[in-house]
Amino acid sequence: MLIAARVGYAARGVVYVSVGLLALRAARGAGGDPQGLLGALEPLGTAPLGKVWLSLIAIGLSCFALWRGIQAVLDPDHEGHLLKGVFKRIGQGVSALVYGGLSYSLLELLDELGELGEVDEQKADMQASMLLNLPHGHVLLMAFGTVLIGCGVANALHGLSGRLQSGLDCSGKLRRLAKPIGRSGYIARGAAFGLMGVFIIRAALHRAPGESKGMGATLDALSQQPGGPYTLALIAAGLMAFGVFGLMEARYREFREPR
Repeated sequence: MLIAARVGYAARGVVYVSVGLLALRAARGAGGDPQGLLGALEPLGTAPLGKVWLSLIAIGLSCFALWRGIQAVLDPDHEGHLLKGVFKRIGQGVSALVYGGLSYSLLELLDELGELGEVDEQKADMQASMLLNLPHGHVLLMAFGTVLIGCGVANALHGLSGRLQSGLDCSGKLRRLAKPIGRSGYIARGAAFGLMGVFIIRAALHRAPGESKGMGATLDALSQQPGGPYTLALIAAGLMAFGVFGLMEARYREFREPR
């Protein structure tokens, strides 16, 4: 199980490095648009043995989803049953569903690699439409956007806490290097999640599912604002850092036994 967890952290790291690289290219005006978690893997599919690499990443994301589920249910991190620990474990459960869905979508689209980015944004519209069609759907969608903003704030606070490297079993020098990498990564990821939540709340208020945006469209909208390319470049670098920190976790993270 620990091997699966390490594979999962590595797969998530590759995804976020890819998201950051494409967003950084867009910020520099080097072509292309920012992409979400799924669309960012599209260029990898055109590389030699692209389908093999994407299949391995999909398997890795499944492993990460499984690990998140174990964290939520068995509490190997000893978060406990107090309010803070319960909320964290709920977040881990939601993360399991998100990465499980991402893995499934990736495997489903291996024969249609050119549509990964398009599907990424279609999913955001479809999910918003599904919620809005339910009774009091705009309230549900607004609640979802609020939760996403809360996740963004939690990520940013986690980055600002400066305790990220404490769970790594490595040399002191490497831990000191990991601290700014993890800190900038979590803050950037928190900013991206927060902006996504704002767009979702706007979609709920206007009853317009098309205003709901995935990560790629959110970063693209950010680049259109005054000074947007510079802000996008900062967030892109942070998302890459989050991916690199994930790769470090894959190698050095300490795992505890479940209670």
